[in-house]
Amino acid sequence: MLNSTRDLTSFAGLVQQSGLRNQVDTARLTVFAPNNVALSRLSYVTQMLAGQSANSSPDFPKLQTLVRAHLAPGLHPESEMRGKVELPTLAGTSIAIDGTTQRGIILTAGARDVNLSGMQLMRDIAVTGPAIQCDNGWVYPIDNALIQ
Repeated sequence: MLNSTRDLTSFAGLVQQSGLRNQVDTARLTVFAPNNVALSRLSYVTQMLAGQSANSSPDFPKLQTLVRAHLAPGLHPESEMRGKVELPTLAGTSIAIDGTTQRGIILTAGARDVNLSGMQLMRDIAVTGPAIQCDNGWVYPIDNALIQ
């Protein structure tokens, strides 16, 4: 599903390179996928994928943490996002969702005793389009990464 959505191809690439594609394709998940513009602003993503120097390998633990922070177990349709709800993620973080704002659905990342390898939790992230239903879950395009 991510590969076929033109504005989410960068996140689909991160999922593939992190080794989590099979899980995303088969598990019952709700995916909060940063759009291509959001990921293009994050130079550290390129560093994680390329390694810190030409001779080093990609930082797979950080890459997997980044991807897992955008994956919530279970099916969470748009109707569930109209109020305020908090969802756990596969990274051990949480996503506070506020669907009561005039701007639409707004997300804030949170964490409880989770090692984010130096990455920061982000807030005030907007869902940028309608939820996309797929065979095993839902995909919500968002305008920023939940952790950076």
